[in-house]
Amino acid sequence: YSTAIEQGYNKVALGHHLDDAMESFFMNFFYNGTMRSMPPIYKAENGLEVIRPLIFCRERQLRAFAATNEIRVIGDEACPGLRFDVKMPHARATTKELLAKLEEENPKIFVSMKAAFSNIQLSTFFYKELKDSTETLDEESDI
Repeated sequence: YSTAIEQGYNKVALGHHLDDAMESFFMNFFYNGTMRSMPPIYKAENGLEVIRPLIFCRERQLRAFAATNEIRVIGDEACPGLRFDVKMPHARATTKELLAKLEEENPKIFVSMKAAFSNIQLSTFFYKELKDSTETLDEESDI
């Protein structure tokens, strides 16, 4: 982002695909206690418009395209967002494995999850604004 701003750009395109978005959703859900993922387009706090033009493509589709067209692909080890010197990305690998198992059982699961990302029923979730008017669970209690 900082390079884009230094060079005078107002838009950054990232290469995230649908598998990335689903993995991020489940990692946030399981490990961070939040329901969020990667929007196709958003405005960053620094004013940059961030776009993800590949967000509706599956990772396997992109790999097949690259192989068919003899395009060299870098692995995770070259991704600037992954800091292997700080922490190995075990959560992403575990989540990727979980989604692969779920897809074996339900081959249409990514189609369904993609549809769910644009069909959010907010009225069925607990709202922070409604916290005082509803009974809440103590974070230490068993569910």
